Amino acid sequence: VRDESLQEKPDFSQNVEQGQGLLCLHDFEGNLLYVNPAAAQRLRYTQPELIGTNLRELLVPAIRSQFDDYLIRIHRQGADQGFLQLLSKTGEMHIWRYHNVCYQRNSLPLYVIGFALDLTTQVAERRDLRKARDALNLQVQERTAALRASELRYRQLFDNANDIIAIFTPDGIITHANRSAEVYLSWTREEIVGRHYRCFSTPATVATVEERIRQFMSGERLTTNLEVEIVRKDQSLAIFEGRTRPIRDRNGMFTGFQAIFRDITERKR
Repeated sequence: VRDESLQEKPDFSQNVEQGQGLLCLHDFEGNLLYVNPAAAQRLRYTQPELIGTNLRELLVPAIRSQFDDYLIRIHRQGADQGFLQLLSKTGEMHIWRYHNVCYQRNSLPLYVIGFALDLTTQVAERRDLRKARDALNLQVQERTAALRASELRYRQLFDNANDIIAIFTPDGIITHANRSAEVYLSWTREEIVGRHYRCFSTPATVATVEERIRQFMSGERLTTNLEVEIVRKDQSLAIFEGRTRPIRDRNGMFTGFQAIFRDITERKR
């Protein structure tokens, strides 16, 4: 069959010889009868070096055992398609997608015409993309874990601080209060959070706080601490020295205040 296939090998046109598509002919044992220049160059061989070489020898060792199955399929079905992993002369691996068909004359199979596309670069790019995506996912997971750990540490510091720590919206609504607020004021956090600071302040303190807010919003620099009177749940008064700082989002937009209050009631008596 091989001798007859050699005699019947068609005369390829200049377009095939000079084209960038990958083309070969092989007999039913896998011996190469023809390889166009593009295919030979892709594997870093010359055409004469490949003629007569068995295609099996160009495959990566891990899949050479599957080559006999391919020969059986192409002989029985007259066509076959799939992927090949080939080694170049210098050892680089190439991934080709092939679509091969039998060439017949008078119902007699003579040889196999193989067409292929080199997907090596595309596969490598996809692998690089997958690696980059996996690395990014890992980075996100690590940063998320670090953020959660940081939030946990902050929450522990917030809750276990000896001074009262509270967070307010720009309008003065209390959004967070720590455990010390319950201890000093006897109000539960459920009773504090969601209410306006005026509900727990004397009229004089409200006036003082509003003036401080006005100064802050007008851009004035605030250097002194704030002294406030807070109404406990039993309606008694406690005096606190407060320090405040603005809270801003990632874009630098003002979103509220954080305040730390230290009980100075005994000192003021």
